[in-house]
Amino acid sequence: EYRPPTRCDGGECKSRQFELKRGTATTVDVQKLRVQQQLDDAKDGDDAGRVPRTLDVECVGDGIVDVAAPGDVVVVAGVVRVINAAVASGRHDKRALAQATSVMYLEANSVVNVSRENEAGGAIAPRTRRSLEGLLGADARPRDDDAERELVESVT
Repeated sequence: EYRPPTRCDGGECKSRQFELKRGTATTVDVQKLRVQQQLDDAKDGDDAGRVPRTLDVECVGDGIVDVAAPGDVVVVAGVVRVINAAVASGRHDKRALAQATSVMYLEANSVVNVSRENEAGGAIAPRTRRSLEGLLGADARPRDDDAERELVESVT
């Protein structure tokens, strides 16, 4: 969603009216995901009745936008960022900047949709394999079909 700025951020500019120059504007694909912890109630009853944790994920760029849809199981790698809650909601006054409440989110570098890859044939695609190896370490490399199946089941 495009929102024009409400004021100049620096310099001698005092203008409060801005006009978008579409010929020089650069657009970027952006998607906000809210991922939810996948509770595993098959192992034991520790997760029974517990509310799953959620985390907002900011996806920017061609390779990671529109990879996931609601209900998909995904593997996300990225950088954890923290921002002042008032600033995140659009306020920039002194009181907002002095507020101590923060919001944590993940700036995604990679989003792998495990659900779609499982539906496509059950085998791990090379890109997903590299992503999972990077996340889980070299010990997670499948050595045969059984190991590959176990790895897929461990993240779904």
